[in-house]
Amino acid sequence: IDNDYLKGWGVTPERISTIRRIFKVFFLQKLTVTQATEKIGLDFSGSEDAQLFLDFIKESKLGVHR
Repeated sequence: IDNDYLKGWGVTPERISTIRRIFKVFFLQKLTVTQATEKIGLDFSGSEDAQLFLDFIKESKLGVHR
């Protein structure tokens, strides 16, 4: 995740931190897609960024390569 790019778009450091943590759960932990999305939903409930990520995963027609 490119912090400088996100900062350039005005993303706050708190949101960048949340996005990085979501990324780590989904891509770096040894979880299935189902397990990772459930964990993100629970650990980041109320987070707009988490909901956007989960919606993207759910609505993806081609899936996600990890």
